[in-house]
Amino acid sequence: MTEDPNLERIRSVFDRSGVALSLADPEQPDCPLLFANHRFEALTGYRASDVEGNNCRFLQAGAREDNLSAREEIRAAIASRAQCQVILKNFRHDGSPFTNLLFLHPVGRGGRYILGSQFEIAENAAEAARSHAGALVGELERIGSVSAKLQM
Repeated sequence: MTEDPNLERIRSVFDRSGVALSLADPEQPDCPLLFANHRFEALTGYRASDVEGNNCRFLQAGAREDNLSAREEIRAAIASRAQCQVILKNFRHDGSPFTNLLFLHPVGRGGRYILGSQFEIAENAAEAARSHAGALVGELERIGSVSAKLQM
């Protein structure tokens, strides 16, 4: 683990959070988890002490091929220290599958760490979320274009 004094502040926020959170270090080989909170444990069935030091891809188990597009987005976001949202097929410690809406966000000076927030969504909601996200991107592009024209 790194010697960053901000990690204890981040851990304190994580410990009080009501949502599943994890923190990874993209500057270490294989981007290991530095910590995960109690809500992560409740969602996944994995104890934080068992997952810290490992890349979070263990949640994908046998679904790595199903998650190819999402994995590419995750890699690009981490490399550029950008935020992203993806839907992944994941598995709990007991082997039961769940659909994970994963939010990644860089935190710390210069995006030093990657905060992950995991949220279970119903299987049929996954397609609705993808459709909504696609429509939203289109609308944001349209709004940006109109805004640029107005500024001219």
